[in-house]
This record gives sequence, structure tokens and C-alpha cells, in this order.
Amino acid sequence: MLDAITVLGMGFGQDQRPTGQEELSDKLQAEFGSCRCWYGVWPVQWDHDARGLAYRIHRRLAPGGRVVLGMYSWSSRLGTDLAEYLGAYQRRVLAAVFCSPVYRSKAPGVRFLVWASRRQRIMLPANVDYAMSFRASGGVVRDHPVVRKDDGLVPERWLPLPHGDMDEAPEYHKEVLDWTRRAIGMTAKAVALAASLFLTAGCGGDRMRAAAGFGAVVIGGTAWGTPSMSATLGDHQGGKPGLVVAGPDSAAVTELVREFLARYYPTNTKQ
Repeated sequence: MLDAITVLGMGFGQDQRPTGQEELSDKLQAEFGSCRCWYGVWPVQWDHDARGLAYRIHRRLAPGGRVVLGMYSWSSRLGTDLAEYLGAYQRRVLAAVFCSPVYRSKAPGVRFLVWASRRQRIMLPANVDYAMSFRASGGVVRDHPVVRKDDGLVPERWLPLPHGDMDEAPEYHKEVLDWTRRAIGMTAKAVALAASLFLTAGCGGDRMRAAAGFGAVVIGGTAWGTPSMSATLGDHQGGKPGLVVAGPDSAAVTELVREFLARYYPTNTKQ
């Protein structure tokens, strides 16, 4: 199961490749790729089935797992519908970040008419803990405000860009990256080092490096999945596994490992 998932919604009719959302997906994969056993980046099209996607997330996400949404243009409707369907499973969305959100009517005949209007509102369900909307200040296509059903307008930040360039905005990318770091529960530096943290009892360096490619830990010479993939470690070879840290900042990394062990193996792992 996964501990955190970031869903990125693409815009309508994007013919430039790579799109800003695809570039953001690459950034997430580059920073958190070593965590892929327990973290996922899911890029989807604006017209994806929100109900089916909510079901997939619910099935793959661990209890208490966290969801971050990065929704551009027409996919804003996908994001709000997805959050509502996740609420039916008693799931919450940690953060929903909207990028030049455009209201998408369920009636196909009027979808394009709203591009010239600012009267529409995009309604956000109550199970979203944090929301931010980046608005475009130029271009033909007009985006729309996101409003909480129970608490009014979500915070907005206007950028000097047309709608078509908004998903490339560094400010938007940073917001999604920052909330993904929070979802995973590590700083960017700690995440980068996560694949170098191993529990070991005499393992060779080659095996440790090989396990790093899977985001795994090594215990007594045996590669295991990350914590969400393994229920318990138990005693190995009659004793508690020791701790080996690989990283340039040993004090900081050791503290991270202590938190890591306390979170996942509080009763059967010696720190």
C-alpha cells in the first residue's frame, strides 16, 4: 500500500510537449523516486473518471494515507469531484492546489462558453484540509475562483501569465512539491537520503546499493519492502537489527532514522 499519492490533472487540448504538468510529474519522480514503494505520482487527463479514480486511491492508500492534488484548467472539476468521492470513503485530501482553474459544466454544449465569463464558481468539498488557487492575469481564457462550500473563497495568488502558460509557473510547481514533502513527512533532503537508510546486520555494500534501487531496507542480509509493505520485522537471527546510516550529514540522518523506526517499528526495533 502507499502512504501518499500526488494526483496531477492535465488541461484540455494541451499540444505542447512536455506540458507543465508533465514537467512537474518529472520533478516529483526525480525527488521522490526512491520512495516509490510507498509513494505514487498519478498524472491523469482532465476527463478521467473521478469516481473510479477515488476507488483506486482508496484501495491503494494505507489507512491515514495522504493525498495531494495539483489540478490545472479543466481538471479542476476532476479535483473537486475526486475529493468528494474520496470523502465517501472517509478519506481526506491534505492539499488541493489549483492552477488557473476553469469551471467545467457537465453539459458539453456550454463548456466553452464559460471561458469568457468570471461568474462561475468552482465548489470545493469540506474534506480538503488546505487549498490554494493560482490565477492567470492574462490571456483569452478566463479562469474562475475556487470556493469552499462551508468557508468561502480559498486563498488566491495572481501570476502575470496567460492561462496557457500557467502550468509551467515555478510558483505552482513549488506549492505542489512542498505539500508533497509534507505528505510524505520528510524534508526534501531527508527524502533524497531515504534510499540510503538501511537496517543491517553485516550486509555487503553491493546488496545495500542494489536494495536502494527499490527504496528498500536491508535486515540481516534480507531485502524487505518499505514499511508500508511489511507488517512487522520481528527479531532477526535472534537479535534486534542494528542501524547503519549512509549520508553526508550523519547527525541529521541518524535523527531521521530514529523517527523512521519510532514510527514504523516502535516495539521491536532497537534504535
